[in-house]
Amino acid sequence: MKLNKNGFPKILIIIDALNLGGAEQITVQTANLLSQKNYDVLLCTILTWKDTPLAAKIHSSVKKASINRTNKWSLHRMRILSKYIKQYDVVHVHSYHNFRYVQLVNVLFGVFKNIIYHEHSGDAIKNRLPNFLKRIIFHNVIYLANNTKLLNHIRRDWELLLDKTVYLPNPVRTPIITINKPKIAFTIGMIGNFLTVKNYEFAIKLFNNLNLKNSQLLIVGHIYDRQYFDRIQKLVNESKLPIRLITDCNNSYDVIPEFDFAWHTSYSESGPLVLGEYMAFEKPFICFETGEVANTVKNSLPELVMDNYDEPSWVKACNTIIEDLEGYGKKLHYLYLNYYTEDKYLNKCIEAYQKSLSY
Repeated sequence: MKLNKNGFPKILIIIDALNLGGAEQITVQTANLLSQKNYDVLLCTILTWKDTPLAAKIHSSVKKASINRTNKWSLHRMRILSKYIKQYDVVHVHSYHNFRYVQLVNVLFGVFKNIIYHEHSGDAIKNRLPNFLKRIIFHNVIYLANNTKLLNHIRRDWELLLDKTVYLPNPVRTPIITINKPKIAFTIGMIGNFLTVKNYEFAIKLFNNLNLKNSQLLIVGHIYDRQYFDRIQKLVNESKLPIRLITDCNNSYDVIPEFDFAWHTSYSESGPLVLGEYMAFEKPFICFETGEVANTVKNSLPELVMDNYDEPSWVKACNTIIEDLEGYGKKLHYLYLNYYTEDKYLNKCIEAYQKSLSY
């Protein structure tokens, strides 16, 4: 095994592209954290490299490469990837579609390197493969899941041994909390790209029914579904409520300090990462019961997690939280320190790498 000058294993991190999504953010964050600890890290995209806002956040000490794949079955591109896999001790692949491609290359070109497969999806992977093929695909894999639903699924339906599966909650950067500037209005904030699953229609209705004096609602996210965004924009215009849609923010940490209270109305999530960010900033929130973070919060602060979309119930819960914003903020920050710090995440990553290198 070739180690870098510090005696650490060389780490190859692979994803298809660096768009502004949760899995992509975790990929960049992982590379940066490892690099800060003096690991030799190469972040490689399968598709053509694009200088996205997220790519700009990669530290200069992280090496960058791209396979530039345009044809999934290009043997030339596969051969390029196989050479990178051979050069590195640890291969950390994000998301199932990328894992399948990397594992195909791994076997086809006779590399047979152990793989760290890191899944971020909120949905279970369909088990349609015969047992002999599953054994081929997963025999050399350490599986990382950011939620217990995925973890239990992979252990049960894919028959992975317990010692090859790791629960790895998403890391949340420690913010620098500054003294807030005087505010004109009480600000309720929401962060999430404009997709149907985010259920912003409900948030607009809720804001109307809350009837909170001197308040505003900020909805921050990139436009992933133009038709859905246009529908939300139309609802906002018709409501004549103080609601702002912000679509050009590339860093949630720039806007969260402006929030007094946060909502998350999405009806399907795996994390979501943004709830951990609210916790880091001591920002109280209310959310629907979906995703691993919501489950963690529900165990300690069940009044913050809703199991329905009944508007009067949400209004009642919001009013209760607003009465003690500081208290709830501190309780949530305590949960952040226990579950979602970067140090805890990095230590678990390194444990998985060591496990991958040991068998």
